[in-house]
Amino acid sequence: MYRGITDAVARRLETDNVFTKADTTDATLRFWNACDPLETRPDAWFNIMAINLPEDARGLYDAKRDVVVLPKNLTLKCIGVGEFKKILTPDGVKRKIRMFAMEVRS
Repeated sequence: MYRGITDAVARRLETDNVFTKADTTDATLRFWNACDPLETRPDAWFNIMAINLPEDARGLYDAKRDVVVLPKNLTLKCIGVGEFKKILTPDGVKRKIRMFAMEVRS
């Protein structure tokens, strides 16, 4: 599952590797969909969480928005970061992508 994040959240994950959201969390099964609402400047990074959910994880699929809504108070821990500097996006532009590998923390 994937979720786009802001530069501010990405900077916070670099120092404090835990992310908790009090409200529900939307995520998508499609990587490029997580990039849609992100930064549009060509020199900016796309910051994406790649979320590894346990088999017993619960969520609600919203077909209208093509997202999975995860429960409130979800806590995720960053277990690694990868940076990719010239990824060809569906719109034909090479972009920088920073991928945060996340797992559910109990």
